[in-house]
Amino acid sequence: MNIGNQFIKRLRDAVSNSRTRLGVFRSKRNDFIRQYVGKNYSQDGTSNQVPVNLLAQVVDIYARSLVAKNPQVLVDCHAFELKAGAHNFELGMNHLLKEIQFSKTARSIVKDALFTMGIAKTGISAVDAVEVDGIFHDIGQPYIDRVSFDDWVHDIEARDPEEFAFCGNKFRLPLERVKESTRYANVGDLAESADSVYDEDGGEKTSHISRGSEGHNDKALHKYIDLWEVYLPQENVMLTLPVEGGKPILEEEWEGPESGPYKLLRFIEVPDQVVSLSACAKLYDLHLILNQVYRKLGRQAERQKSFVGVQAAAAADGEKIVNVNDGEAIKLTHVDGVKEYSVGGIAQENMAFFIDALGRGNWLAGNLDALGGLGAMSDTVGQDEMLTASASKLVQDFVDVNHNFTKEIVEDAGWYLWHDPLIQFPMVKRVPDTDIEIPIVWGPEDREGDFYDYNVDIIPHSMTNDSPQQKLASLRMIWNEFIAPYMDYYIQAGAQPNFQALLAEIGRYTNMPIVHELMRFGEPSPYAPQVVQAGQGGNSSPVTRRENVRINRSAGTRQGNDNAMMQTLLGAGVQDSQMNNLGGSN
Repeated sequence: MNIGNQFIKRLRDAVSNSRTRLGVFRSKRNDFIRQYVGKNYSQDGTSNQVPVNLLAQVVDIYARSLVAKNPQVLVDCHAFELKAGAHNFELGMNHLLKEIQFSKTARSIVKDALFTMGIAKTGISAVDAVEVDGIFHDIGQPYIDRVSFDDWVHDIEARDPEEFAFCGNKFRLPLERVKESTRYANVGDLAESADSVYDEDGGEKTSHISRGSEGHNDKALHKYIDLWEVYLPQENVMLTLPVEGGKPILEEEWEGPESGPYKLLRFIEVPDQVVSLSACAKLYDLHLILNQVYRKLGRQAERQKSFVGVQAAAAADGEKIVNVNDGEAIKLTHVDGVKEYSVGGIAQENMAFFIDALGRGNWLAGNLDALGGLGAMSDTVGQDEMLTASASKLVQDFVDVNHNFTKEIVEDAGWYLWHDPLIQFPMVKRVPDTDIEIPIVWGPEDREGDFYDYNVDIIPHSMTNDSPQQKLASLRMIWNEFIAPYMDYYIQAGAQPNFQALLAEIGRYTNMPIVHELMRFGEPSPYAPQVVQAGQGGNSSPVTRRENVRINRSAGTRQGNDNAMMQTLLGAGVQDSQMNNLGGSN
């Protein structure tokens, strides 16, 4: 499709209008990120101290809970004859995600969504270019890139991404590279773009928080130009235009996935709105109040003074008190003429308010103490595990949204991988039930059927890390509940327990590799006791029943201690058990 000049003018007007109206969201995001980095990150962080950084706590804990590693792709199909091809395609997809270090990109996109909205862009790098949107890629390789909300534009009139008339992103490329590339046209009059602190509507760019003020273009190694890449769904066209005006330098028919190159990660969708409500937006006001009150408490603590007041007749006694060493005895003549005074100090009502606000922040964020493992939330380990599971349910919606989003962009990357006529992936294929690995190369000749014959999904929870302790607990549960009670039936079926493998895993999870060396394995001894098979009688069963009695002693929870402290500060009565917990007594 040949795009005319009138259409380009209307498109530029629409992009400018949308960018202006999206400015309020960019400004809010800038505020959130400045609070996230605080005062000590750079000279352009916050002007005030941020001693209680609730936003950083939420973003870091949530991001860790949502993305810690690459997802494991699962490819399936209904046709039996395509099963082998599905397995090879699955190996290729997992290799691609590892190759492009997808987990780093996914984590950045998730953090974006916690501040405002996450944006991913998929594609395949052009044959004669290795730089896409300012990011270097291997030639001909599918890519998944993060798009900053600062560089984003979409049709502001749309109520849903499905209604977009256009969407796109701004990026910078070396001017010389653009002029020399055979991909671009109309490049003769292109000029260098200033790297301004402010966007086209006067809003501050978040990218300059750590880079300082503008005016450093002359210090850059290369000259750069700002470009728009805009996707037009109805016209099925991708356009590349200079930000500062002029004709398009590239017009291409869209030949990628039907859903287009962009995907949006929106954790809290707002009805009839494209931009989502973020976790930071929900907690921002409380975050500011917490830090305002805590800074005030700090100022009050700094103003607190303790001193000794002395009547004129007791001046000699006062001098003795000033000079006496700790633990020494002195003789005083006018005891009543000397008195210690304390002025200023933290207002107890303010401290009680701060403790209450901090607890409400923990509650509004979905029980951060439990999600982040920051401290005991109940009197027993079992109750803590239940609370952690309950807290996880509060972020389960985030997990589900991120799962579906990741599935979509991974499926798009798979589309490019499938349709690339040149790609060759070296992989290793394991023979089932053996330790044999066969090196293979997956390429166009290995594709069977059509891309849409296959179902591309990701294994749930494969993007999160289990700690070694959690893995050891899972191993213990599997052995105790699914193997040990039925050991005689497994043996009857011809299975043999692999204790060497069991000890090796225990050693790996406990970081004690010596564990598997503590036992020497050889041929079974003829004097070894025989395993009593089911139904063959015997004096005892190989399955024993034990009862564990556990005595729980409360060490006090943070919430309980906070409540007790607030009651004390406000002059209310506190039970002896609460006071013991405050003091750390059992």
